[in-house]
Amino acid sequence: MRVLKALFIVAVAVALAACGGGGSKDNNQVTGQTGQSTMDLSGGNGGSGNGGTGGELFVNSSGTVSILKNGTVDASFTVPTVDNSLGANQFTVNQDTIVPVDSDNIPGALCMSTADATLYIGNGDFTCGDSGDTAVTGLVVNKDAALTLPDLGGAAAVSVANTVQINGTVTADMTVSTELDINAAVIEISSTGKIITSSNDPAVPSAAINLGYQHSGAYPSTPTPVSTTAIINRGAIEANGSNGGGGHITLDANDYVVNQGIINGSGGDNPSGDGGAGGEIDLYAEYGNVYNSDRIMANGGTGGGNGGNGGTIGIYTAYTDNSHGMNGDIVLGGTIQANGGTATNGNGGDIGHIDIESYALGNITINASVSVRGGAESGTGPGGGGGKGISPGGLFIHSDSTKGTPATPGAIQVAGQFDLRGGSGATGGLGGYCEITSDGNSPIELVGFPKIYSDGGSGATGGLGGSADLYGHQVTTNDISAMGGNGTTGSGGNGGTITLYSEGAASGGKSVYGTLGVTGGSGVANGTDGTITIDGAIQ
Repeated sequence: MRVLKALFIVAVAVALAACGGGGSKDNNQVTGQTGQSTMDLSGGNGGSGNGGTGGELFVNSSGTVSILKNGTVDASFTVPTVDNSLGANQFTVNQDTIVPVDSDNIPGALCMSTADATLYIGNGDFTCGDSGDTAVTGLVVNKDAALTLPDLGGAAAVSVANTVQINGTVTADMTVSTELDINAAVIEISSTGKIITSSNDPAVPSAAINLGYQHSGAYPSTPTPVSTTAIINRGAIEANGSNGGGGHITLDANDYVVNQGIINGSGGDNPSGDGGAGGEIDLYAEYGNVYNSDRIMANGGTGGGNGGNGGTIGIYTAYTDNSHGMNGDIVLGGTIQANGGTATNGNGGDIGHIDIESYALGNITINASVSVRGGAESGTGPGGGGGKGISPGGLFIHSDSTKGTPATPGAIQVAGQFDLRGGSGATGGLGGYCEITSDGNSPIELVGFPKIYSDGGSGATGGLGGSADLYGHQVTTNDISAMGGNGTTGSGGNGGTITLYSEGAASGGKSVYGTLGVTGGSGVANGTDGTITIDGAIQ
């Protein structure tokens, strides 16, 4: 078997040398047919400078690893039924309302006590939270009404025992508060609802938004904080910047986090300066599942100078454990973005970071448009990029079993459009890093991908080809390209590396593959061809 492997590598090298200088595709365009899955980690194209180096794909499981040409992944889901009762003392906001603090002037109106962050229906005796007032158990904000929560020492916060239903707008005074916290057993934002802390003042950053208790720290010790069962968003949660950076948005529930609307923590555009950096968005299901079918965005803003760097997005299930009878499934459709911003006269923004992880037994099912792309640059600066060892930019998908019982991680199925290209510019940016791993023997499937690209970008000198490393008991892959970029006035870039490793060769493991391309790019001198390594039985 080792002789066969060695002969195969030599044959590939000779065949590639015979057609050397083939070069890479145009990395300004993601290649793929309608309805097919695509993945592109290529370096950005350069102008007067080098093309960007291609990115890295790393896939690892003790089970099967498959990149399949055909098929699709079903990322549909049913929104779970939750108890969204309002309790005995509900209050409905029908008009624009600014909640007063410690002041109870109007009988039957809302007021807030700084002693316990509790929302009360006051009795008009001028003291909020005394024996004559009633604690609100459920809150409804009607369509076309805006509720402005008061500041409680740097944070605008509210806690109710039952449900908060938002059909209108909830906000805070961003000149005073640095975060807005909502704590309730169930938090629902309807299609007309909005929670917003976006700043319209470049000097004032967008405030953080914390929904749920576990990861927000503004609540006082009494009363005992409510444990949030579910957060369901069908509207908009926005902490995106004006000219400045995006804010930090956290949704943290015990059992379910569902997004069927917009979650936006992007940086703002700034035509006279640098674009704002993308913020941070974290979705936690402590014991349960996360579902998405719409938009989650933490993009960097467009800049007249530099583009803003892409932000970070984290999606975590069974973060505590799976003791609530759910396995920590993650089902993602829609659009998820953490792109670097475009620059006019500076550097394009760097690739952001997306982390998707189930800590127990949950399946990870993705059929989405996922973009973690470097920002382009239209002047003389380099395009934005990212990559392992350069920045934490890229896409990370991981199935863990450390907090599950029994300790068997779930399967990973991935389809959709995945754009991790480096930004174009005078010098092309690095392609991104994509890591898809399981800490056990669960299968990993990338479905409907005719070809995966990690080519070097074209430029005055071609960019180096990237890499693809697939490790499993059995590895099956369709076409992979890690070619060097073409050079216009200099050399072509060297080809990259592709490794297929079937660790189960002794027990039937094997490597099955399509066309693997590591040709050097064309140029004044052609780039050197790269390396293909296949370990395990070959088919």
